[in-house]
Amino acid sequence: MDGPEREASAARLDPRMIRDLISMLREAQGWRLTDGKWQEVGRLVEDVEKALAGGDDAALRRVIDTLEVAGEVRITRIGASTPQPVPPRLRDRLNRLVHQLSPSSGGRAGGAAGDRPSRC
Repeated sequence: MDGPEREASAARLDPRMIRDLISMLREAQGWRLTDGKWQEVGRLVEDVEKALAGGDDAALRRVIDTLEVAGEVRITRIGASTPQPVPPRLRDRLNRLVHQLSPSSGGRAGGAAGDRPSRC
């Protein structure tokens, strides 16, 4: 699904959940994870894209919650592979999703102007 179609489907979703998702995707860009964990995050991003395409609030909430716990851990097992920054292809996917879902991109995916938090 391309950007405009994803934006249209996402516009039907809860704006607060979209903001949570944008925040989580931005946070993920700074994580340092093992290769296996990055593969898991990649699968979760696919699930995000499917939930957005289907306009499925429940599925999106589940994947956001799962993505949240898939992030960095402070303890690394002895012998575990060295955590790495986000792989370039996944970083591009995360950036693209953030851009497409952000209200500043001109799309409605982040919610209507009245849904945005005020800047004091």
